[in-house]
Amino acid sequence: MTAIYFHSFSIPTTLHSYSNAIASLPYSFFHSIRRRYHIGQTGYLFTNPNKGSWGALLNPANSRVCIRTLLIAITNFSTYASLHASISFNAYPSGHKLLSPHIATLQSINPIRPYASVLYNPTGNLTIGQSHLEETVFPYTISASITETPLTLMPGEIITIYLRNHTSSSRSQISFGWYEEALPTYSR
Repeated sequence: MTAIYFHSFSIPTTLHSYSNAIASLPYSFFHSIRRRYHIGQTGYLFTNPNKGSWGALLNPANSRVCIRTLLIAITNFSTYASLHASISFNAYPSGHKLLSPHIATLQSINPIRPYASVLYNPTGNLTIGQSHLEETVFPYTISASITETPLTLMPGEIITIYLRNHTSSSRSQISFGWYEEALPTYSR
């Protein structure tokens, strides 16, 4: 797990010997304290032998932020059917797209709305793009990919996960965890 190390971490204590303490925090927790760590999930996705479904995390072209994805989780609610997941980068799905309302900022009383959008199509096939990663999600399980090195989405880029099932009908959801950083500005 990647950790951030702070020097002069402020600890509310009267003991001066702890004023220069070093604290080790997981990177996602560090960004949640800064109100920059977001989670989002699709609505229910339905697959059967004839139809797939997909979910995506999109960084809009005008966002002016870099999105770093730390978590991708696929939940298979079926008790007997495995799902096949294909993860593609910059594969813009065609067809009807739904915008998920299920997005939250962690550890924040006054949350900042993220720039990223979680899109999905509960019964749509993915026709564009090349698969880069393949994974099988077994029945009644959650397949979570927690990355130590985040997957980076620059403005206008997208991660799409296409789900299909070769045997029977199933219901699933896709969740994402990410933080956002402002793009550096360069002066000439």
